[in-house]
Amino acid sequence: MHANTVREHLEGLVQRGLATREMTPPAHRGRPSWRYSPALDVLDPDPRVRDYAGLTSALAGQIARSSTNPQKDAIAAGREWGRMLTQGKTPVGARSARQGAIDLLSDLGFDPVANSSRSKVRLRRCPLLDSAQEQPEIVCVVHLGMVRGVLEALGGDASQTELTPFAEAGACLLTLRAEA
Repeated sequence: MHANTVREHLEGLVQRGLATREMTPPAHRGRPSWRYSPALDVLDPDPRVRDYAGLTSALAGQIARSSTNPQKDAIAAGREWGRMLTQGKTPVGARSARQGAIDLLSDLGFDPVANSSRSKVRLRRCPLLDSAQEQPEIVCVVHLGMVRGVLEALGGDASQTELTPFAEAGACLLTLRAEA
């Protein structure tokens, strides 16, 4: 491949947190060289995350097998989780509630990138990706329910909140109600 093509792909990996970039000591005149390496958390994920991902897969499987309405139960579980995550926080109104939900998604490791109105949010990472790929109809719906629970607890409007799993390469798309 051409060096510019390789560099473009490597920069994409850096932007997604899958690689790191550092400047090498100058060896000659001209522009400095860059050294790319895999991100440490990609090579050696935290074992606690793997354990929680395994638990998530087990719970998602149980909901899928035992529930008469798995999506409804997954939304309800997510809403409860969202309320728990915002316990003790004061309602702040629609605009601030959206930002609160985005901030919480960031804290949880979803690497959200919102458009200027905060109505479309690209979730570029999923802390439970393996489980989500196995059972998106449960895991992703729990995530949707969590966002709805956060919005409701913070005084926002969750009525038009939708999550499209794997909507584009490397990201899910969260759609939040646009401001009136």
